[in-house]
Amino acid sequence: MRASVISSPLYGFKRFKVIKLKNLTVFFAFLGCFVFSVMAQAQTQAQVPSQSPTVTVANAWARASVKGQSATGVFMNLKSTTHSQLVGVSTSVAKVSQVHQMIMDNNVMKMNALPNGLELKAGSWVELKPGGYHIMLSDLQKVLEKDSKIDLQLTFQDDSGKKTQMEVSVPVLTKSPADEAAQSSTMPKNSQDHQHH
Repeated sequence: MRASVISSPLYGFKRFKVIKLKNLTVFFAFLGCFVFSVMAQAQTQAQVPSQSPTVTVANAWARASVKGQSATGVFMNLKSTTHSQLVGVSTSVAKVSQVHQMIMDNNVMKMNALPNGLELKAGSWVELKPGGYHIMLSDLQKVLEKDSKIDLQLTFQDDSGKKTQMEVSVPVLTKSPADEAAQSSTMPKNSQDHQHH
């Protein structure tokens, strides 16, 4: 007896369903991996601030030095758009540049470096001034003459650890810009007129 092969439409339909189900399983597995990847990426991005600190520098000045003087101070006002810290200072005119703080300890004025940097609260001005926070330049490489300028590189760090740098050109003065302006405003009129001739 010869065996006969019968083509069954039902068998083909079942085979088609199996193939279709396998394809759907692969598709949904791929879709699940894709959704998980997008969610993980979104979570990672949410943990990193989208904006690096933007810092405004105002009224910056460096105190003039004389021959034989090894250190001087730099002063300014700083305001950051985000919570950050001033963590580093460098300049070509000094081998050592540090952020310092003047404090009273047992009625004695002491100057300490800030190892963790100077905190800048978002939207608030921080004043670096004589007798308070300031930038100390030590081991000066040259005399800082009045009305000259020095370049500073300031390094800021935000809460995520990201660091940004800013170049600042600082005038060298013998007193603060406010004191300079006050002195100019109190000069006799004839003295000011004489300077214009």
